[in-house]
Amino acid sequence: MARFEKSDMEGAYLNGANLTGANLSEANLSNAHLKRADLNGANLSKADLSRDDLSGAKAVTKKQLKSCRSLAGATLPEASKHP
Repeated sequence: MARFEKSDMEGAYLNGANLTGANLSEANLSNAHLKRADLNGANLSKADLSRDDLSGAKAVTKKQLKSCRSLAGATLPEASKHP
């Protein structure tokens, strides 16, 4: 399991990255490119995902997104927009 807690990855290009089970708690991922990234089981608690492109991201749950510190201006995966 990758450990990136409290990391500053602002603007990181992570399109298609396998982040399965990664610990991204409190990480700064603002303006990151997570398009098609696999976030299955990733810990996003208090992570800053503002202005991120999460379109097409795999296995992102509403629970994961609700635990984030910020999603302001983020492009969310289509599945997370439905009840």
